[in-house]
Amino acid sequence: MRVVVFADRAGAPLAPLSERIPVALLPVAGRALVVHTLESLVDAGLSELWLVVAEDADRIERSLGDGTREGVRIEFLPSRPGDPPAEVLQRIRSQLEGPTLVLRGDVFRCGSLAGFLEQAKSSASSVAHATVNDAPAGAVWLANGADCADALPGDPALGAPWPTAGTLIELESAAFSPVDSLAEYHRICLEAAAGRLAGLRLPGREVADLVRVGPHGLVPLSAVRRAPLLAGPRCRVHPTAALEGDVVLEGDVVIDAGATLRQCVVLPDSYVGEEVLLERSLVAGDLLFHVDHAAAVVVQDTFLLSRLSPASLRRRALSIVERVGGALALVASAPLWLLAFALSMVRDPRKPASFERVAGNRFERDRDGRRRRRVFSRLVFATPIPPFRHLPDLVAVASGDLSFVGVPPAPPASSAGNSGAALEALAERAPRGLYGPVHRLGSGTASDERLLVAAEYGAKRSAARDLGWLAKGLRELFRARTWLARDDSGAGDLR
Repeated sequence: MRVVVFADRAGAPLAPLSERIPVALLPVAGRALVVHTLESLVDAGLSELWLVVAEDADRIERSLGDGTREGVRIEFLPSRPGDPPAEVLQRIRSQLEGPTLVLRGDVFRCGSLAGFLEQAKSSASSVAHATVNDAPAGAVWLANGADCADALPGDPALGAPWPTAGTLIELESAAFSPVDSLAEYHRICLEAAAGRLAGLRLPGREVADLVRVGPHGLVPLSAVRRAPLLAGPRCRVHPTAALEGDVVLEGDVVIDAGATLRQCVVLPDSYVGEEVLLERSLVAGDLLFHVDHAAAVVVQDTFLLSRLSPASLRRRALSIVERVGGALALVASAPLWLLAFALSMVRDPRKPASFERVAGNRFERDRDGRRRRRVFSRLVFATPIPPFRHLPDLVAVASGDLSFVGVPPAPPASSAGNSGAALEALAERAPRGLYGPVHRLGSGTASDERLLVAAEYGAKRSAARDLGWLAKGLRELFRARTWLARDDSGAGDLR
């Protein structure tokens, strides 16, 4: 039997998600839609096929290769978007003599196709269509592929009519589901995680009832407030996050501290930030689709949602390196703490050290749901010598509240004054750190000028620039003027 699988769908009803991921490659339970179709073919004893591809041909070919991994042998058949299936099959007409099975690769199916093929072969008609609840299920059997190609439906996204000629064979809806909207795709993913789709093989290992975690995944059970949960390979969930039932995390997903997810599907390579609340949502990097509102938005704030691109992964890796560096610097500076405390006692015997409340690099949500920098207490010695005065800031670097390079941490009640919201927004991009361009201005500089420098740094910041500022900061530590300077002020107002 000849098999032709169409993976050329334009995917307009699934936009904007389909603009990032080809419909055929959308994952369900850890495997792409087209891979579920290939597995159905293998279960039915079929292993050779043509795969029709169009705009996303390169991505699909890279993903599937020659089909060896799925146990099939694939021959790719290029087409143009919107080409009628009959025209596509004309190219291989001479090889379609005899029974031919035509499938759409963008329809979710699991389990064997053997039942449909048996009923199709036993019917008196030369054409048999698979249906689910009287709707097309993306499977057509042709007694003679060369003669019956005109009975094939076109791409439903382009408004192609569904042929009524031939036998209609009703299938179990649990095994066949057309993916015709983002809401339907969201539903299918959650049904899969709950184990309600007959014949579907779920990936990973079951660590608790209805809780499955893929290879190299780190999902603390303390974060799983309610099942079901399906987490793919290499997923990372913070222990303080809350996964509150009906949650699907595809591969390489990171859920940060305090995030809460209910009835959510998070697609591969996505980051969900601290204290983010998501309910009945579909997430793909910075793309957020809310099922109830039927609206998709691109989230600009990378601290809330972002795609884990190689660049962002490098930034997160550098953050870990920086925290480790802060811990090492803290250990190495241990002898200086006694000297700093002694100098502070000489300066102010009654109060050698004090705490300041400042906003750092970690984020949280206030009572109104607005995102803000988390406030923490920094210890400041009474000595006016800057390296000794701010020596305890190394503790904040090790905890992630501060960076080595950035702008000085500001008090939580600071305001922008008359400087304007645009500069304030640019300055907000900059991390709070021990050294940077604002520190070089000195504490006596006007707040508007400090804000301008902070905004410029926030707008032009890069890893290379930060390394340059780090090198400058290290050089300053070996200059006499740094140790002879006097700093009796706090951080100042940057915004």
